[in-house]
Amino acid sequence: GEFAGEAVFTMGADGKSFLGTYTAEDNPKLTPELLQGTWSGKRASKNTATDFSGAWATETDKGWGYTFILSQQGNNVSGTYLVSDSDGKAAGTGSIVGTVKGRVVKFDWQQKPDFTGTGQFTMSANGKKFTGIYRADPHPDLPPEFMQGTWSGRRIVSN
Repeated sequence: GEFAGEAVFTMGADGKSFLGTYTAEDNPKLTPELLQGTWSGKRASKNTATDFSGAWATETDKGWGYTFILSQQGNNVSGTYLVSDSDGKAAGTGSIVGTVKGRVVKFDWQQKPDFTGTGQFTMSANGKKFTGIYRADPHPDLPPEFMQGTWSGRRIVSN
């Protein structure tokens, strides 16, 4: 695209890192001190995805509680959940299927009898909590205020 140049990298003895130098061609968008320098890098782990496996106690901003049981294979997450209404009474079951990238899982959910939607959770750095958002697909039984919101959870059992 906009930048071109040459670089020489030397792989570290561990095969997981490199060190080298670069020289960029003259470019009016680069100041002289940016036209050359050193460059280092490390190989990313083969599995950089956060592990969402386990049991989770979760709640939406609407006061609904969900107990998730999730399993993860590589970057794929799936599981089931039990729903409790704002009074703590059992109110249904559902399922979740998603893909993890880094600390974020993007997912689709289905809840019996026929509610569906999408969401996204971001795991905390310590892996014990997540926060995120959800959206519900249009449904005649859902008032507008239930079409989207926030969702948080805490890990209660690890796999």
